[in-house]
Amino acid sequence: KEPRATVDVPIARHPSAPSTFRADSKGKEAITEYHTLATNGQHSLLALQPHTGRTHQLRVHLAHLGTPIIGDRVYGKAGGRLLLHAYRLEVTTIPEQRHSFTAPIPAEFTAQFPEATHDIAHI
Repeated sequence: KEPRATVDVPIARHPSAPSTFRADSKGKEAITEYHTLATNGQHSLLALQPHTGRTHQLRVHLAHLGTPIIGDRVYGKAGGRLLLHAYRLEVTTIPEQRHSFTAPIPAEFTAQFPEATHDIAHI
């Protein structure tokens, strides 16, 4: 896939499995930006930025592109833990205060892509 792109694909509940979602032109707007930080030929490490907050948005968008997240038993293939990590979360509280939280990158990510350690730290 493209090393950097925006996925603008609506998402809706899956009619035959209501606890899951799917790409659906009749669904709600869902926009995700991604860029590739590293690749090892078999897997890629992506930085994902959701611009909307739909349930399972990142997982559905990547599965829709044909590149499900490793370990995603719902939208991809089972196997190990879901390799999805929220490095930074930003929230706005009342009254309109913006807060940012970061969490260290798990060893599973840095072990697979040691060359991306610098890029990860500057996301």
